Amino acid sequence: MGVGDHIGQDVVELQAPDEPGEYVLRCVLDNDREVIAEVPLVVNQPGSNRRSESMNRAYTTGIAAAALGVAHLAHAEDAQSILETAQAKQVERWTGVDRYIVTQRVMGQSTDTTYQRTEVQMSDGSTQTLFLPVAGGQAGAQDCGPMQMTPEALEAYAAGSEMVGAGMASEIEDGLEAAGLPRGLLAASGSEPNATFDPRVMMGGNAAFVRAAADAQRQQATDAARAPEQAAESADHMAEFMRRANLVGTETVDGRDSFHLRAEGLGMVQESDGREYTIESMSMWLDASEYVPLRTRVDGTMVAGDETSPMTIETVQSDYREVP
Repeated sequence: MGVGDHIGQDVVELQAPDEPGEYVLRCVLDNDREVIAEVPLVVNQPGSNRRSESMNRAYTTGIAAAALGVAHLAHAEDAQSILETAQAKQVERWTGVDRYIVTQRVMGQSTDTTYQRTEVQMSDGSTQTLFLPVAGGQAGAQDCGPMQMTPEALEAYAAGSEMVGAGMASEIEDGLEAAGLPRGLLAASGSEPNATFDPRVMMGGNAAFVRAAADAQRQQATDAARAPEQAAESADHMAEFMRRANLVGTETVDGRDSFHLRAEGLGMVQESDGREYTIESMSMWLDASEYVPLRTRVDGTMVAGDETSPMTIETVQSDYREVP
C-alpha cells in the first residue's frame, strides 16, 4: 500500500486476498518506493468470519505505517525550516562585520587572507550575503624583512638572499684555499639548510620559503578574482541541498545534540584543476541550539582523464568561539 493514498485517514481498510495462504503486507513511500513497514499475515479459508491474529496486526501496522508516512513528510518540511533558521542566525551573527582577516603561519612564513562582506547574486536572481576573499592579502617572513611585501618584492628578496649566500661561500672558500684546505670542504658539510655550514644552502633554503610566500600571494589573487563566480555556484548548490534535504533525525556529535540532514540525487558538478567532481549526496549535522554545522559529509565521484573514482569528503567543525 502507498502512504500517500492513506494520509489523514484514522482507519485504513484493506481488502484481503481471495486465496488463503501466507502473505506480507508492506507500506511503501510513493516517491521512491522505500519500504517503511512490513508485517506477515495469514488469510484463512474463504467463508470464514474469523479474522486471524496476523490480520489484526496487519490492520494495526497499516495505520501505524500511514502515520509514519505523515511524520516522514513532516521531516522534509522540518529540514527546510531548520536550514532557513541556520541561515538567518548566520546573517544575524555577521551584524556589524564588514571584513575579517585570516592569518596562516608556516615555518616563519605568514600569509594573510582578507574576506569582504559581499552580496552574491544567485542564478534565480535572489541575493545572499557571503564573505569572499579579496586581493591584497599580505605575505612575508618573520625573520626576513618587512612583513608587507608584494610577490615581486618577495622574489627580489629571495634572489638577494641567494646572492648573499653565494658571496659568503666564495669568501669562505678563498680562506680555506689560503689555509691549504680544499675549497670543496664547505660544500661537503651537507645539503640540509639547518645542518650545514654552507651559506649557499642556508640562504637558499630561506629563499625557497620566501618564493613560496610569493606564490601564495599570486594564488590568493587568482582565487579572489574567481571568488564571486565560485560563491554564486556554491550558493546555488546549497539552495538545491535545502530544497532536497530531509531530516534523518537527531544525533549526538562531540557531545552536542544535532539535527542530521541529508539530501540525495544532487548531481552537482564542479570542475577544478582539470578534474570533474560530481556530488551525489550530502549529509549535514547542525547544532540543535546554535544552528551551526558540526559535521558535513559529501559523497560522489571524481573524474580525472579516463579514470572515475569514488569520492568522500568529510569535515568536522567543533571549535566555535565567541569573537568580541
